[in-house]
Amino acid sequence: MGTIDTKDKQTEEYWYHTLDDKFAEFLTSKALFLLAFMGFMAYRYYESQQIFHDLLDDPWPSHVIAVVAVLTTLIFMVNSSYLAPIPVKDDEGKVTSQLHWSKVILVLYALIINIFFWKPWKADTQAEYYFLWFSCIMLSSMDFGFAHLFKEKQAQTTAQQELTSLDQQLTSKEEELTSLRQTHTNLQQEINQLTSRKKELADLIDQFTCPHCQQVYWPEKSITSHMSKCKQNSDSK
Repeated sequence: MGTIDTKDKQTEEYWYHTLDDKFAEFLTSKALFLLAFMGFMAYRYYESQQIFHDLLDDPWPSHVIAVVAVLTTLIFMVNSSYLAPIPVKDDEGKVTSQLHWSKVILVLYALIINIFFWKPWKADTQAEYYFLWFSCIMLSSMDFGFAHLFKEKQAQTTAQQELTSLDQQLTSKEEELTSLRQTHTNLQQEINQLTSRKKELADLIDQFTCPHCQQVYWPEKSITSHMSKCKQNSDSK
């Protein structure tokens, strides 16, 4: 009974750690990032549409402008990391840091949109006034955060793809190495067989070679007859 309880406990702990690892992996996954990113873009669409709807008092143009604004923001946010940053130099002319102007413009754009959407100047109380300004700043900073995270996720995906490609190349090279080793083994066996056969033939030739004149005679009767008559054999004289 105690053994069964122990196994059940181990199984429960295994599934607990497995689900815990899966959940942690999901929290840092690109899928969750894209889900949150698209949700944020939906909010940005609603925000832009409401602003232009109030200005134009017509739903259709406001929707079109909101779509264009969101797509432009999306393209700008995704590609902001590829735009050349402005180098920041110290008094000696050395580059100390880099200013990603594209991300700064993105945050300023988001801040202006948020200000016109939340309208903190229309707050009824001081607490509401500060809260609306806090919302404007917080939601604007998310654009920078998403742009930075998108770059990191893309770099992570690229690195993972390169790692997968390298693993495939390594596997292919290991298979080639295994094949070459097998070929080497087969060739070595053939060499050993040929060497052994060569030695056998050399021994056989030695049996029919006259030790005096080094001439080869075949068959065995010929070499025996020759050796007794060989001119270089001192015993035959």
